[in-house]
Amino acid sequence: MRIQKLRTVFTLVFLASLTSMASAGDDYYGCSSNECYHPGGARQKYKFGKNWPPYARPVGCKEPYMHKYHRAHYWPYPYMCDDRSVIRQVVQQQSDNGWMNYTTLYDYHFDASTQELNQAGRLKLQWIALYSPERYRTAYVAASLDPRDSEIRLANTTSLIATICGSEDAAPPVMLRRAQSIGTPAEEVYLIRGAYLLSTPAPRLPYQAYGADAPEAE
Repeated sequence: MRIQKLRTVFTLVFLASLTSMASAGDDYYGCSSNECYHPGGARQKYKFGKNWPPYARPVGCKEPYMHKYHRAHYWPYPYMCDDRSVIRQVVQQQSDNGWMNYTTLYDYHFDASTQELNQAGRLKLQWIALYSPERYRTAYVAASLDPRDSEIRLANTTSLIATICGSEDAAPPVMLRRAQSIGTPAEEVYLIRGAYLLSTPAPRLPYQAYGADAPEAE
């Protein structure tokens, strides 16, 4: 009889504890609904007129033990995900800037008097329109200091790229861009290279005989 009463009491206590756990939710494990969003790590505290630690740290209540276990168990997740995302964004931005520079028609691609594309400019525009990756298939025209020259450049480039693609609807967009060339014109490189080759010394070491090999004086 006494054992049966103990079983009944134990069952009631167990059911009551289950009910309290279900109603408390996360609070039973030492974590309220607001604390679940608190960052991990040590908190910054103000003592003796100083901040401990002296660099930026979260403030507020301590991190629950369940969160500490979760952070230690799954380290470096999820913190490495943010770092990887930042690096990917920086690399993608650099790649986009590089393609924008590569698909830009600069001053040396245009004739200085008529502002029409020269041979180098036409070949580059043809490559942009037909062979560049579709994601970066946009022709940028470097703006001139004179607004009228910029309009002529833009009109000539738009007309030529439509001719290359067969129609204006199939042609990629052409946009005006204020940019300065960071490269060197091919003609200048060719002249510098040619002058360097012409000034190359003869591939022979200077030789002067001494001793027995020296020619006898007359």
